[in-house]
Amino acid sequence: MHKQTLRDALITKRKMLVRDTGAPEAAAARFMTSGLLPAGACVVAAYVATGSEMDTAPLLARLRAAGHDVALPVGVDAAQPLLFRRAAADAAQGVDIHGIPAPRVSQPVVDPDLVVVPLLGFDRRGNRLGRGGGHYDRTLAALRLARPRRIIGLAFDGQKIEDCLAEDHDERLDAVVSERRVYLFDDI
Repeated sequence: MHKQTLRDALITKRKMLVRDTGAPEAAAARFMTSGLLPAGACVVAAYVATGSEMDTAPLLARLRAAGHDVALPVGVDAAQPLLFRRAAADAAQGVDIHGIPAPRVSQPVVDPDLVVVPLLGFDRRGNRLGRGGGHYDRTLAALRLARPRRIIGLAFDGQKIEDCLAEDHDERLDAVVSERRVYLFDDI
């Protein structure tokens, strides 16, 4: 199967899965009790859900309530890694070059300790299939070169597939948290 064919099928599937309105809250609760967060307060980068992505609003609220700083990705150049800006709950947002909600430039750039990423599909080896632009792969590779950190997918359980058709440049996940369980891929 070709990667774009797989992406198209997973987009259709995720549109059906997003109808489970309780899934984002269940995934947020599972995330907070998973043991994946480093001890003490840390900077957690996540995303603002667009389309049928798993809604992160419940997770972001729980992270803030637990004393963690929240950051959101900002695309500034399509060929460059994303950067992360602090995202206060009460701060006005703008949009980045991709039209995705993002903190305004007045918010400081931060270096996240843990990154929560969206995905179309994931497999049992920790491979992630995204939209195909390579934005997260470039970003995660750059972050991992700087220092170790956890990369966690947030997904509906139904997004697990047999094979993501991973290539050498694709960055693996350390774990995926769904509304039903936590999938661990490495000793973290």
